[in-house]
Amino acid sequence: MPTLFIIACIGGAVSFVLYAEQRHRWFAAIPGAIAGFGGFGAHVLYTQSFEHESIRGIESIMVAAVGALPGILFYWAVARIGKSKEKKSD
Repeated sequence: MPTLFIIACIGGAVSFVLYAEQRHRWFAAIPGAIAGFGGFGAHVLYTQSFEHESIRGIESIMVAAVGALPGILFYWAVARIGKSKEKKSD
């Protein structure tokens, strides 16, 4: 299980770096790793709490979205703060 958490964190970090604008790539890996960890962790907690062997469809998407939300919001907030600082310096 720890190996799967590491893989999820690396996958989230890489996906955020690929998604981010050029000027935000230096920090995008951190919220990406948080989102990957949260999404995978939410799946693990959900399946263990409700004693499911697996979840499919919209249920899986919603659980992953809720788990990844802290990382997504973190990226959004830092990117927004960076944009406001760039506007002030212009």
